[in-house]
Amino acid sequence: MSLSAKIKNLVRPTYRRLKSWYIEKFQAFTPADLTAALRELGLKPGDVVMAHVAFNRFEGFRGGPGNVVASLLEVIGPEGTLLMPTMPFGGSAVDYIARVKVTDLAKTPSAMGFVTEVFRRTPGVIRSIHPTHPVAACGPKAVELTHNHHLARTPCGSGTPFLRLLDHAGKILLLGADIRTMTFYHGVEEAIEAKFPRSPFTNETFELQTKAPDGTIYTTQTRLFERELSKRRDISILEAPLWEAGALKSVSVRRVPLKLVDARSVFELCNKMADEGQFCYVF
Repeated sequence: MSLSAKIKNLVRPTYRRLKSWYIEKFQAFTPADLTAALRELGLKPGDVVMAHVAFNRFEGFRGGPGNVVASLLEVIGPEGTLLMPTMPFGGSAVDYIARVKVTDLAKTPSAMGFVTEVFRRTPGVIRSIHPTHPVAACGPKAVELTHNHHLARTPCGSGTPFLRLLDHAGKILLLGADIRTMTFYHGVEEAIEAKFPRSPFTNETFELQTKAPDGTIYTTQTRLFERELSKRRDISILEAPLWEAGALKSVSVRRVPLKLVDARSVFELCNKMADEGQFCYVF
């Protein structure tokens, strides 16, 4: 081992201790701070909101994943509806279905992070019936938003909780999460598919199965996202024009950025860009 490598190994633990001390001393925040920041951001009672949470960004948070869920539910109130994507895989849906023949909704955890899994297990939360892109939801509009998800022709398009956000003035919330995690965009892809120079979906229609919590097996006929083209997708292309239009709001709670945008603004921007031959892909 080189001298520089030995020095780095000696210094690294000290750096980590100093960083942890600094965050705890000067960057700590509580669930109450998070709740206040969500209200400042513009989230309000009665909202229908799909949340994406990167809990690993919550450095200094004096709470756990359950406190994040509690803050969200407190802000939107009993008249609001909270949704979170709970896909059971990371990476490609095509790769996932090659490994898993039946998605058991009761037993299969969310692979979208700690907060989504805690939310999935929260009493009163339901999970849409879909083999690759199930959505957890809680609130008075949860059933309406999630029903018959298994009948949709693509995972996030028409007839799914994602594109149904448009029918309910839905908002998309990013808690420490990058805009690239915005699954709603995949629903937009179906809506504007005819405008693409090349379809983002597979030519093949897959027959997949989902086991509901009551044991019923549901069959889904769906196209999935084309694996190679998906590697070129970059939803961050939307961020600057959303900022410029005033559609994307942002606040921070200590080191954690919080962003909020309404689904309709994203949908309209993507349509406008597509008409101009612009898409969220890097070729």
